[in-house]
Amino acid sequence: MAIYDNLDNKYQADFFGEASVIDAALLPCGENDNTSKNAKKNHILLPHQLYISEVKTPLEVTVVMSFYQGNHYLIQTIQGENNIYFYHPLALKKGTTQYLTATL
Repeated sequence: MAIYDNLDNKYQADFFGEASVIDAALLPCGENDNTSKNAKKNHILLPHQLYISEVKTPLEVTVVMSFYQGNHYLIQTIQGENNIYFYHPLALKKGTTQYLTATL
């Protein structure tokens, strides 16, 4: 398993782009997550691992800014005091609420 697939801290993750530290309680442990529910306090995720959910989720964020990056936008959002980043094909309006989910 490469370091890219097993990021232990935000410092490591930031080498691969904008990283988001998300409370594990906000993301359900699914069959693709090899940790138990109590094993981690936080998930460290890269933008390609997060996406907008079609239903409400515990991970509610507010859009801060959309950065054009060629064929997609890097969306900067805030949840509590944490910046959370994800990719989206369109710019999202500042101040809108989105619900996110992740591939862990």
